[in-house]
Amino acid sequence: AAQDKSRERLTPYDCGAVGDGITDDRSALQKADAAAFAQGKAVWFPYGTFLVSAAITGLKASWIGENGHLIKASDTLVLNGPGMLEWAAGSDGVEIRGLNVDFNNRTCTVGSEPVLAVGASSNFVIEGCTVINMTGSGIAANGARAFSISGNTIKKAAYANTYNQAILISSSPRQSNNGTITAFLSGQVPMIATGNVVAAAILARNPAKKPETKFLIKNSPCYIGMNK
Repeated sequence: AAQDKSRERLTPYDCGAVGDGITDDRSALQKADAAAFAQGKAVWFPYGTFLVSAAITGLKASWIGENGHLIKASDTLVLNGPGMLEWAAGSDGVEIRGLNVDFNNRTCTVGSEPVLAVGASSNFVIEGCTVINMTGSGIAANGARAFSISGNTIKKAAYANTYNQAILISSSPRQSNNGTITAFLSGQVPMIATGNVVAAAILARNPAKKPETKFLIKNSPCYIGMNK
């Protein structure tokens, strides 16, 4: 039975991870996900601390954690739109269970970047995960249809608000503020309707292109640039 189980899953160690909490295991985690998906297996996290230096996007395989493991953001990780661990749209049936993730109070440039995120998908499960030291959102399901999110523990340094929530469910695919920022900085659009968070992110990236306020929209019945 143990042999049968091992045939159903890969570990990051199978793809070169060190798991010592010092070495950057980001590449190994990406390789493990790609290999597991290609072979119809899950990525299984046994004992170890797996350091991640940047966001890992386009994930497709199920990830399953056991007691004693930790996926930790490195001291250099900065999120700039995508989530720390983000499953691609179309990840139907994916299972994310028992993961322990330490965001390490890292920087979210936009402000709402999630630690765990699933793109427009159906019949997926996020269960029994623990996310700590988060500064943006904890778990995000974007464009979700049938899904289950249960038994997760989210710990934030500050109170959640309407912008960076512990668990964020959106009926439409998440429109990243990163796209707005990029369009403005590249000159693709001359003007944007947005809020203080995006304006601050633009200033941080390129002080020479500091946005100038043209007019304010206050107490409007319309929702411009936001999901209702």
